[in-house]
Amino acid sequence: MRTHSTIFLLCLGLLTGCSENEHEAGDNTGGNNPYAGYSSELYDGAQNWLCRPDIQGDTNVCRRDISATLAFADGSTQVQPDPATGERPVDCFYVYPTVSGDPGGNSDLVADTEIGTTYTQASRYRSACEIYAPLYRQVPIAALLGDSEENWKLAYADVLDAFKHFIARGDGRGFVLIGHSQGTAHLIRLIQEEIETNPWLSERMIAAHLIGVSVALPLDSELGATFQSTPPCTYDDEIHCFVNYVSFREDVPPQPETALFGITRSEDTRAACTHPNQLGGGKLVLDAYFTVLGAGGTVETALAGSAAPELGWEQGLADKSIRAVFVHLHEHSSITEVELTGKLGSPRAVRRFARDFEQYV
Repeated sequence: MRTHSTIFLLCLGLLTGCSENEHEAGDNTGGNNPYAGYSSELYDGAQNWLCRPDIQGDTNVCRRDISATLAFADGSTQVQPDPATGERPVDCFYVYPTVSGDPGGNSDLVADTEIGTTYTQASRYRSACEIYAPLYRQVPIAALLGDSEENWKLAYADVLDAFKHFIARGDGRGFVLIGHSQGTAHLIRLIQEEIETNPWLSERMIAAHLIGVSVALPLDSELGATFQSTPPCTYDDEIHCFVNYVSFREDVPPQPETALFGITRSEDTRAACTHPNQLGGGKLVLDAYFTVLGAGGTVETALAGSAAPELGWEQGLADKSIRAVFVHLHEHSSITEVELTGKLGSPRAVRRFARDFEQYV
């Protein structure tokens, strides 16, 4: 089966719709840049960025080799070369999901698991935009279910600080926001508090790709609930909109009482669902890229294999059942309802876990 990047295609379609409009650099409609003159002590230099156009070589995670081998149904293969890099007309601002195994309430600013996640999720966007991906002191895995309001404030403060610095030096260019899981949670707040309240920013937000956290919509409207003026994207050339969806096995759809994603907890709202490759389309089989080399590794190291990374963060979870759930998520990136019930012991425990998990999001 031929593989292709569905999210990249979506991004490219959205960018095509604005390549010759108000999002070109230098446009000053909608007032003035609200962050003009802003400079971040934390993000002025390159050390706290995983991706930034001025960072050269493999130090820029989003510039690493992403060549691929396409596998067809007849067994034949074809090499897809690393796409050429060059100046793009717009920018992408990416915030990675919960990946840190650091102890305590917030991660440090030393890149570790953040590198591989950013490489896998964000690097293919470079065919459509210049990518900016800041390190931030996120709430790590072990602290997710704790009493961590101050920890969440610090994580969001870093994201906001990096975004302000990014916009202050963006020359009025259009931008796409990209997030997953915790990254999406921070970007949702940023859209609510910064972008929807400022015409200059809202005019320049081409789209927001908000994956891994459900965005709520009213039952009978495309506006309201989570966002007041930002609708879901429904056709290819639409801008100033968001993409939001969750994926699950066809035979295990999300159930209202136990699902962590794909639903809302209110009878007055529904979870947004925008098709990740064909906006407004119906059911479609999607192909995907799979990495065997990690973040810029070699064939030799991939074939040789490597020892699984040592855990440590899991000791911060006192409840052994919940610890088992997060270790499973850490190792497999997903968990089914059957697996969740097996680890927690009962459907009631699953419902309680789902309730607490919702509070963290």
